Amino acid sequence: MAKKLTLTELNKLGEKFNERKKIYILDGQYEVDIDVTFKLSDIDDLVMVYASAIQELKEMNDTDEIQIKDTLSLLPTLILRAFTNLPIPKESTDISSLIVISKNLYNLGITEEVYSKLPEEQIKKVTDKINAFGKNIGTVMGEWAIAEELNKTEQGATESKSEMG
Repeated sequence: MAKKLTLTELNKLGEKFNERKKIYILDGQYEVDIDVTFKLSDIDDLVMVYASAIQELKEMNDTDEIQIKDTLSLLPTLILRAFTNLPIPKESTDISSLIVISKNLYNLGITEEVYSKLPEEQIKKVTDKINAFGKNIGTVMGEWAIAEELNKTEQGATESKSEMG
């Protein structure tokens, strides 16, 4: 028979999200704590920050191929920011600052070293969420574009009738 879920039991179940694992990087010089289980709410936040960063890049007038390439390094950096204690400022959502941090982490080998220690099934949760978000945005944008076209067509038909009548 199933038990009743109490607030105490709920809090106890949620403790798994506080579990961290200590790893050592750069030949054991530094220790880094990584989350063992990723919180869905943190994944959602990460996806929104990533989408905002991509949108910010699209809105820049002077975007070049290098900046577009640099955004590819943002996702691993955002994952490291959300699920480790690496010194990546949480309040820093400026894309240029994040790209600089991403390059430093990458060039020092920290991105690869820490990222490879994150639980694969947890990374998959993030990528699945981003893919689902992308598909949903694509669907919404597609529906919006169709609605706009239909609206234009209806307006054109109404104007034509007014001109004839």
